[in-house]
Amino acid sequence: MSAVELGALLTPGEPPGRARRSRAARYRNPTLVAGTVLFAAILLLACFAPAIAPYPPTEQNLGGGLHPPSAEHWFGTDQLGRDVLSRMLFAAQTDLRIAIVAAIAPFLIGMLIGLVSGYFGGRLDWILARATDTVIAFPFYVIVIAIVFAVGAGEAGIVLAFALVGWVGYARVLRAQVGALRSLGWVHAARGGGLSHARVLVRHILPNVLPQAVVLLMTEIVLIMVAIVTLGYLGLGVQPPTPDWGTMISDGQQFVTTHWWLSALPGAAVVVTGIALSLLADGLGDAWRVGGPSGPARPSGRARASAAERAAPRPGPGAPEPEPRTRREVPLGAVSIRGLRIEAEGASEAVGALVDGVDLDAAPGEAVGVVGESGSGKSLTLRAALGLVPSGTRVVAGDALVGGRAGMVFQDPLTALDPLCRVGAQLGEAIRAADRASAGRAPGSRASASSSAPRRSPAPRRSPAPRRGRAGVRMRTLDLLRQVRLPDPERIARSYPHQLSGGQRQRVVIALALASDPSVLLCDEPTTALDVTVQREVLRLLERLRRERGLTLLFVSHDLAVVASVCDRIAVMRRGRIVEAGTAEAIVRSPGHPYTRELLDAVPRLPVMRARGATVPADDEGAGRAAERSGE
Repeated sequence: MSAVELGALLTPGEPPGRARRSRAARYRNPTLVAGTVLFAAILLLACFAPAIAPYPPTEQNLGGGLHPPSAEHWFGTDQLGRDVLSRMLFAAQTDLRIAIVAAIAPFLIGMLIGLVSGYFGGRLDWILARATDTVIAFPFYVIVIAIVFAVGAGEAGIVLAFALVGWVGYARVLRAQVGALRSLGWVHAARGGGLSHARVLVRHILPNVLPQAVVLLMTEIVLIMVAIVTLGYLGLGVQPPTPDWGTMISDGQQFVTTHWWLSALPGAAVVVTGIALSLLADGLGDAWRVGGPSGPARPSGRARASAAERAAPRPGPGAPEPEPRTRREVPLGAVSIRGLRIEAEGASEAVGALVDGVDLDAAPGEAVGVVGESGSGKSLTLRAALGLVPSGTRVVAGDALVGGRAGMVFQDPLTALDPLCRVGAQLGEAIRAADRASAGRAPGSRASASSSAPRRSPAPRRSPAPRRGRAGVRMRTLDLLRQVRLPDPERIARSYPHQLSGGQRQRVVIALALASDPSVLLCDEPTTALDVTVQREVLRLLERLRRERGLTLLFVSHDLAVVASVCDRIAVMRRGRIVEAGTAEAIVRSPGHPYTRELLDAVPRLPVMRARGATVPADDEGAGRAAERSGE
């Protein structure tokens, strides 16, 4: 379930009691209740068939064959004098058991293929997609019948047949869902937090797509039951004398005009079971959907420097190996970007680079802003410093170094936080990931075109911090919430993101970025989704954290006024290049590039500059842009 869906479920600050009532109401929808009651009744009849059935299902009475329904035999008897009701009850037990067992293997196989294919993409996705297309090319029932005929009739053949062909539905749906999820902010935050691909898949993406997979499983059980009945009708399913709805329909076919109940009653049982499972699947889908995309998620909202050069392409076969690069050193807390060039994969030379030859530096403790219009490449430059360039892009030249650990504050807190995981749990996972990183490696990150192997800036190694226990993680969680000035940290830690206001959510994202005790804080338009009042509070919080913790701040925004109010120096980007750079005071008072003047003209009110580039918000001083530009 996406964050937008869950945001619709509750307004910020809605009481937990009301949230529980809302969730309970979703599970009381008529479709789900009807499907649950009907399927539970069928399941109980099947499970207790030995106790309910009036006769043994294989007991024959050749002198009492083809009797109509009566008080002694409620559903009559078949041509061999066997009680039809008893056989239907035992057939329900057999067919449901086989259908559920046969559905498990394709469910697991399809989940695995869909997750891996959708998440990693590229060549692996192409190979798995071709395998899926190959299976889909054959008609479903034809290939199932062919496999059962080849391996032999019976339960084992049915289970094997569905294991080989039944996974394609799961794989296609989940591949599409995972492919959409992997580009969301919380997935990037989880990777930036140092979690492995396997952990992101299992801990975060899998729970997000599992509800849809379960709904598909219910639907698949219906199809498998119909297939089992079809195979039984053709003599390839459950073999006599074991009762099966398909064989009962087949045996009664020759008497359909005179003893209709022999085929009609087992057929009705198949229809009713299919309706029950369909209602159950639709009801679960409605309960989990909450008016939007798909089910619950457990992403992580923290951001810490990843240190891996994920973006750099590997040389193709026969291509010359790149020349060894001289490792540059940057001090702890510094950021150094040199000649960074990022291109879209498969783009022609005429299209040009997304980021073209960017050089940018930030000294320890300095605040540097990058400003530009949407699509100028500023956020892409910031993500390159963490090795988190989006899929479909690659670093082809230059490098980006961060001295020490880096935390990242993403643009939209609603998508950077796990929508169905409590704030305290997300912070706890970020803290444990930071502890593991402290014990296992030196801090620092680097994105470079020279290699796709993980590389690090040679920043000084810190002494490993001891692993925290549960109590230590909880204390650290509450401390981080206090550091970002959130009231009642205990309540915030127990809350879900949709129960918080926009400003509170953004403060939680900042707390997650601070969980690894970073030296550099990267901010990707952190105030865009906030109103003016909350925006000012968040900017003040970032400035205070910078002073108290000695952080280096790299701040990206399209709003020149916001950047000028918090940064010492500003770099103006347009079309992937830095067109002007200088102190905040110089950029605001004496812009040298026409594009910078356009950005200034688009701002209704600029901050009032103080000495040495320090600023205060213009609203606080009551000064307008005209007075500022004239130096008053």
